[in-house]
Amino acid sequence: MHGRSIICNFFMARVYKIVDGLWISNAHILSRLHRFPEIGTFLSLRMHQAAIPNMLHVEMEDGKSIRMSTLDDVYAIIDRLRADGILVISDQGISRAPAIVAGQLMREGMNMEKALAEIQRVSPNICPHPVLLESVQQWVHTQRAFPFLHVW
Repeated sequence: MHGRSIICNFFMARVYKIVDGLWISNAHILSRLHRFPEIGTFLSLRMHQAAIPNMLHVEMEDGKSIRMSTLDDVYAIIDRLRADGILVISDQGISRAPAIVAGQLMREGMNMEKALAEIQRVSPNICPHPVLLESVQQWVHTQRAFPFLHVW
């Protein structure tokens, strides 16, 4: 079901389905991950992360440019694990996670405005930092122009 949200109201913890196999949330959901069996992997974009089963961690700071190699890693993880369902988590779920998911939607053919509108349709409080969006957009454009540079 495209764009349908599963909402779990524990301390403002919400999980939003953006597209098949791709979800976003905030750090408040971490203690409730067991409630979402349809999600096989959790990708944390937080600066510090405790060890949690099925949790992958990519350190990413809000408001700072993202290294292209970091984005290579993030999108390789999404490509590899999306079939089993992947939840992208950042502290508040309003900047880093939506920026990364917007990049994924751009990889699938949307422009940035449409990608953000699609995410905002189910998660209305998103507000990705412009520097993050610029990094993601640059990575997507580079990948499209020079696909042979991105070896997974």
